[in-house]
Amino acid sequence: MERFAKTYRKIDFHIHSCFSDTKSGDKDKVKENTISNLPLLVSKLDDNKVNMAAITDHNIFNFDMYDNFNSLVKKAKHLEKVLPGIELDVEMNGVTLHIVLIFNDSDVKKIKGIEGLVEKVYKEKESIRDHEFVKLVSDIGLDVVVVVHQKKYLGNNKDDDSHSLSTTGENYTLELIRIDYFDALEFRNYNVEFMNRGYVHEKKLECNFISGSDNHIWSCYPFEDENYESDMVYSYLKVIPTFRGLAIAITGENRIEVSEKLIKKAIIENIEFDVGEKIELSSGINAIIGDNAIGKSVILESIFNSNNLKSYHKNYIEKNGWNISPYTKKDYHYDSQGDIREYFQKSNNKLEAHHTIRKYLKSTFDKDNLEFMVTSYVDGFLKLVEFNTDFEAKKMLLNTRLEIPKYDEYDYLPKFIGILMPESITNISSIIIGLEKTIESINLFKGLLNSEEIVEVDKFIKYLRDLKDQYKNLKEEIIFRNKILNLIISVSEIEKEEMRAYKSVVKQEVDDYRDNYTKIIVDFILVLNTLSKETPFKFSEIKDHVFSPVDNEIGKFKISSQPKKMDYRADYIIHKLLVPLNYINETEKAEKLNVKNFITSLGSGFEKEEKKDYKSYYRDIVLKNFSKDFIIETKLDYTSDLFGSTATSPGINALKYLDIISTDSKLKIVAFDQPEDDVSPTKIGKELSDIIRKMSRNSQIIFVTHNPQLVINLDVDNVVCLTNKDDKIKIDYGGLEYENKAMSIMDLVADNLDGGAEVIRKRWKRYDKFQID
Repeated sequence: MERFAKTYRKIDFHIHSCFSDTKSGDKDKVKENTISNLPLLVSKLDDNKVNMAAITDHNIFNFDMYDNFNSLVKKAKHLEKVLPGIELDVEMNGVTLHIVLIFNDSDVKKIKGIEGLVEKVYKEKESIRDHEFVKLVSDIGLDVVVVVHQKKYLGNNKDDDSHSLSTTGENYTLELIRIDYFDALEFRNYNVEFMNRGYVHEKKLECNFISGSDNHIWSCYPFEDENYESDMVYSYLKVIPTFRGLAIAITGENRIEVSEKLIKKAIIENIEFDVGEKIELSSGINAIIGDNAIGKSVILESIFNSNNLKSYHKNYIEKNGWNISPYTKKDYHYDSQGDIREYFQKSNNKLEAHHTIRKYLKSTFDKDNLEFMVTSYVDGFLKLVEFNTDFEAKKMLLNTRLEIPKYDEYDYLPKFIGILMPESITNISSIIIGLEKTIESINLFKGLLNSEEIVEVDKFIKYLRDLKDQYKNLKEEIIFRNKILNLIISVSEIEKEEMRAYKSVVKQEVDDYRDNYTKIIVDFILVLNTLSKETPFKFSEIKDHVFSPVDNEIGKFKISSQPKKMDYRADYIIHKLLVPLNYINETEKAEKLNVKNFITSLGSGFEKEEKKDYKSYYRDIVLKNFSKDFIIETKLDYTSDLFGSTATSPGINALKYLDIISTDSKLKIVAFDQPEDDVSPTKIGKELSDIIRKMSRNSQIIFVTHNPQLVINLDVDNVVCLTNKDDKIKIDYGGLEYENKAMSIMDLVADNLDGGAEVIRKRWKRYDKFQID
């Protein structure tokens, strides 16, 4: 048998056999559910991959039915455990409830006695009173899990004939839940379970829910009978398949699911102390307990702090022949004994100052927003400087002198305004060839046509021939025209060459005049174009900027990030923009700067910067002047009722510290040595347990503890216990529900932790609440 739960077990503890014929309405339904037909039931359970089951007949228990059912487990594929059980009709507050009892199967003699005790109480009765019920359970003398029907919404008990708890009335129902009279409420519909869980939470109570098929016809399993159509919603328990596993799950907060879940593989699967001597670790929560000074802390130090082992730890390891392999990856968090308390004492209980906490206090405020505000104004100002420079350069262009020549240029130039270029005949030639091929193709198949069709085709051929002749004529005209144009072009080129040879100085002046005139016109247009553009930047358009903190929720905490300066007025921004410029302290002067004057105003500092252009230099100086304002301050806020106090004691800070770490989904392993140090006992059982349980959703948890509450109330998955026996260290391990002939994990917890027996007694009080001394 496995020592701790490595998978979720699918359960059904509400199945009826033929012995439920005591109910008149069920007699015909259950008649085939006989001992000889048990293989059919086991087959149906296997088909549905049910791991734990019980036959719970109405007001009767038949040991032979239970015994034969139990004997078939060894042949089943999925069924691992059959427990003895019964369904009783019990009157409470004037109504009859259906209550399912699942008994501990460890005492066969007492199990056999159930049959006679129940028969005696229900003789000539269809139901018993609540005090009779309590006495009956006490007389049976077995640990028991008590589950009551709740097939409908708890908040509505009108016209309800389902024998559910809510039919007793809301106040009576809530009181029974409050005192843990029942261990769980049975449901069959997921929506009902969802609503009832919300209802119980709203009433600030705690209660577990499990499902049951209430099957009456085995051949119809998992349905109640042939008329039931809704899908069966199963419950899954994270337990070893034993009664004690069921008891642990039913009183816990983290072991029951309504859908199948996979238990992830452990990061550290085992701890090997020596060759062949090793213990397994759960992927969930592992608690290391044991005698004082027996080496519990040495285990964690060897795994997570092997490079800094203290000398007495090394001596202890050598003395006991341990050879524990260290964990070499970086995806873990580890605090050794006293680390948390010592740090907070040194730092005057400042949670935010802790090096681990600072890792989580990353700024959520985007500093880029601040820098963008500044650089947008810097870039605008620099564009204005370039604009001014460009405008001044264009104005200088208008100073060109224009000399007007004395002569008319047309007296010295050729009189040709323009010459037409020859026209291509390529397309026309292609058309003519295409028409000829078309006519030829038509003539090839014309002999296949009748006389009427030939007449029509001849008309079309005639049309194509006429079209071809037109294009031939056009081609000849173009050829003729091109000859004339080529002659003109030839003469023109000759005339040009002759004119070039005879150009005079006067002609050159005319050319210069024409070029200069054109240039002046172009430059004038460029200046006008520049004047028409909108000025790229004005200091008067700088506006006020006010930023707000950015909050981020981490678990129960709020991380607030904000820049040191939140309010940036326009005059403050302008001042910062002008600071790098010598002798420029007025916006009017700044808006007239060109590149040359701007560089001069940067002073000697820029002259020393050989590798930077003036824009980068100015931008860097401005951002540097804003740098103190841009420092992001991050602080940790929490509500006034967090952990019951806003105080900053080492204990309260330890809880906050652990709670923040619990939010880190990147940590594969979290390990602590006595995390309960300085945490008050009232906080260990609830707050600290809740935090560690939350950690286990993402990480494998390994911790050393001397506190039984962290073992029992936390409902750890695996307990590792070190004891000294005959001067040798004995190591046992297993889930809280694990026991064998040599030891019980519960007994080890009771014997090795101060107050362990009392904590276990309180946890197990639910199973002896019906015991009468």
